[in-house]
Amino acid sequence: MTAHSNLGPSSAHRWLTCPGSVAAIEALPTRDDSSPWAAEGTLAHDTAEKLLKGEAVPDDLPEGMIDYISVYTEYVQNTAKGADALMIEERVDFSDWVDGGFGTADAIVIDDETMHVIDLKYGMGVKVDADENPQGMLYALGAYSLTEMTHDIKTVVITIVQPRLDHISEWSISTDDLLRWAEWVRERAEAARETDAPRVPGEKQCRF
Repeated sequence: MTAHSNLGPSSAHRWLTCPGSVAAIEALPTRDDSSPWAAEGTLAHDTAEKLLKGEAVPDDLPEGMIDYISVYTEYVQNTAKGADALMIEERVDFSDWVDGGFGTADAIVIDDETMHVIDLKYGMGVKVDADENPQGMLYALGAYSLTEMTHDIKTVVITIVQPRLDHISEWSISTDDLLRWAEWVRERAEAARETDAPRVPGEKQCRF
């Protein structure tokens, strides 16, 4: 099972906007967050990883899953064609800006001075766009930290692939702008560690 940081990418939409949510959630009784949808998403990601690595996939996948996942894997393969590097399900660490911050990027492609960070969203409840997406940007920070000594990355392209919604969203940002954003993230992360951090209610950060 993949470990998660309490200041992780998947909850960044919440803690970056509402720093007080971290202490509030930690004070709640422990709960079981497992669900059929979470299990389905895990299976989809595991299957996508196997396909991209050329490994055998289960024969008893839910109906239609392999076709949906193939939309994602073909996108990754096309992006990686002729590229310098492809990393699949890569753990990335952005603790230079967020103490203890890490996550797992679905796919990272490095093509000359451009780095692609590609995220598979198998759910179909909410359409997710790549534009200024904090989860993708944190993955990008971790990927940049991982590769900055070996590659001169000038541009990051964040892509979200939601095959069940027939939705692919791409957004690019310069490395300089990403690093400037990272300094703001550092401030928000430090605020989120405070027990009396401000709570900022809102539709987006309170939704999940």
